[in-house]
Amino acid sequence: MRIVACLNGDRRPGAHPALPVSVDQLVADAHAVVEAGATAIHVHPRDPGGAESLEPQVIAPLMERLRADGPEVPVSLTTSLSAESDPWRRYDLVQRWASSALPDSVTVNLHEAGSVDLVHLLDDRRVAVEAGVWTVEAARILVATGIPAAAVLVEPTQVTVADARANATR
Repeated sequence: MRIVACLNGDRRPGAHPALPVSVDQLVADAHAVVEAGATAIHVHPRDPGGAESLEPQVIAPLMERLRADGPEVPVSLTTSLSAESDPWRRYDLVQRWASSALPDSVTVNLHEAGSVDLVHLLDDRRVAVEAGVWTVEAARILVATGIPAAAVLVEPTQVTVADARANATR
């Protein structure tokens, strides 16, 4: 069974006193969740000020530390537009990630602008893609494009359980 622990998500620093933001905190939490049974981790990388970032100078040290000092489990990173709001800049940043510091996989939300191009870039770089499907339209993109997804994350964002189930069913 695969259990992926998302260490911090898109929450802002201060949202919770135990939210891991720094590389040291993320490495420590990675060990804790693996000890508790997680078989993989998912991270929203942070710059020194705590903001989400896809900058190569943020990704490389994080991945290097997780590889050197973290538990030996697959690492997934976000490419959400919450980390970089400009889809073309996001593409450029991911293209500049050092080949020696690539994650095992990344999540790509298919409803976001530029997602299909990003998936093809990641496929070319041999980084597995976890396709985020939040909407019916995103599911259609997944099917119509034949995106090479290693996993599909059905992520209804509706507030009520009934509405989320209805969206997932659609």
